[in-house]
Amino acid sequence: MSLNGMVLEAIERVTGISHNTVLNWVRLAAPQILEDNFDILKLLKLIN
Repeated sequence: MSLNGMVLEAIERVTGISHNTVLNWVRLAAPQILEDNFDILKLLKLIN
């Protein structure tokens, strides 16, 4: 949801999970998300 642009307070309303908890999860996941996206971008550069 966050990656799709949804603000943390909206995620809290939809899921019932504290926006602080969601923020902590996003912070923990950020390195993996960046690494995965880097691999995808690198692959796209190889294809083009």
